[in-house]
Amino acid sequence: MAYLALGVGLLKAVDFFTRQHLPARLGALVAILIGLWMIKDYFLPSWGWKLQAPGKVSEIARQSAQKATIPALVVGGFLIGLCTVPCSGAVYLGVLSLLALQPTAMLGYAYLILYNVIFIMPLVVILILASTRPTLNRLAHWNLHHKEWVRLALGSGVVIMGLIILATV
Repeated sequence: MAYLALGVGLLKAVDFFTRQHLPARLGALVAILIGLWMIKDYFLPSWGWKLQAPGKVSEIARQSAQKATIPALVVGGFLIGLCTVPCSGAVYLGVLSLLALQPTAMLGYAYLILYNVIFIMPLVVILILASTRPTLNRLAHWNLHHKEWVRLALGSGVVIMGLIILATV
């Protein structure tokens, strides 16, 4: 829901500038910068700030999850969703840049909803798989040993996507 709300807000805000492809170009540039930051975190992890959620937000989300009430879980999930925007938001920004180029706002919103459904489906599969303790342990172990490679691959993909957007708009 956090991503969808951010996407609708960004699409509405950039609708005004769409005629000159300015949102697509700016979004592509920001996506490239975030992608380069992710690549920097892989090669130079101790240099400068890392692209990650602040510790205080993680603590608030964890405390909310431990309360195990529906409102606490919603608040925690929303905070986690907002804090993952810097990490996975570069791809989202690139997609929003392309959606801003759609001939009608309704088509852009339809694609935004479709993108969010496709974005959430793997998370639902992971949630189902992680509902058993052995699977959860295997996923945590895999993530622990491969998260830097995933960051490098995602950052490289975002830079390439941003360059393609710049070359085509």
